[in-house]
Amino acid sequence: MSKNMATSLVRQTKLLSIVTSQLNSAACFRNIHCSAACLKNRAARIRVGKGDKPITYEQAYHPHDIGHRKGWLSQHTSNLQGEDGAAERVVEDVFVRRFMYGTFHGCLADEVVIKRRGNLLVICAVMIQKLLPSKFYFLNRAARIRVGKGDKPITYEQAYHPHDIGHRKGWLSQHTSNLQGEDGAAERVVEDVFVRRFMYGTFHGCLADEVVIKRRGNLLVICAVMIQKLLPSKFYFLVGYTEELLSHFYKCPVKIEMQTVEEKVVYKYL
Repeated sequence: MSKNMATSLVRQTKLLSIVTSQLNSAACFRNIHCSAACLKNRAARIRVGKGDKPITYEQAYHPHDIGHRKGWLSQHTSNLQGEDGAAERVVEDVFVRRFMYGTFHGCLADEVVIKRRGNLLVICAVMIQKLLPSKFYFLNRAARIRVGKGDKPITYEQAYHPHDIGHRKGWLSQHTSNLQGEDGAAERVVEDVFVRRFMYGTFHGCLADEVVIKRRGNLLVICAVMIQKLLPSKFYFLVGYTEELLSHFYKCPVKIEMQTVEEKVVYKYL
């Protein structure tokens, strides 16, 4: 055996004896890091590149720096001497992290920190601003009219996109159930869907634009623009029929505010 190999074996034996004695005498953590110089973990390290790889503060320091330059990503008391449940906490932490990564896909800016305070589970996360409700961030792509050859007529309501609601066009359903502390938002959505389908079926082919539904106290107001395809007498009959039937369904007064046009109003062509 060469002199270098003998020296390395002696050093490893001394390190193991030091670690064993310190872990046996430790009264706080079973998995405590003895010192930054002892048994430096090679796992969970970022490989050195050409200087063009961005890394966060958490990635910049290695596992043996935990407790010195960075904190623990999971904070609980199950690792204390005499406490149980350390393995269960590890399984729970893995599930929570994967759940967070899947739910906030592409939005996590750094590692998730999990803290347990008694019976309370606290999840600390730093998010990238990708889910802002402002019209200037990640504009909604749904409910848009596809651009054609310039021969497709569209209305004013169709010309503007969903992120323009409140700026260039109004809401098609106006009520107070979406305010903070109010109930019944889900019920209003179901009612609105039924009312719109009822109107489309009753006045088939006569609607020139989307139906606007307004709730004023116990009064349900339906605003519609109709194309003059039917006789006035038939329009009056259908209006009375709709008001009476919807009033019976929802147990509240229903009023239809109707305006007629000769043909569908075209705002522009796409």
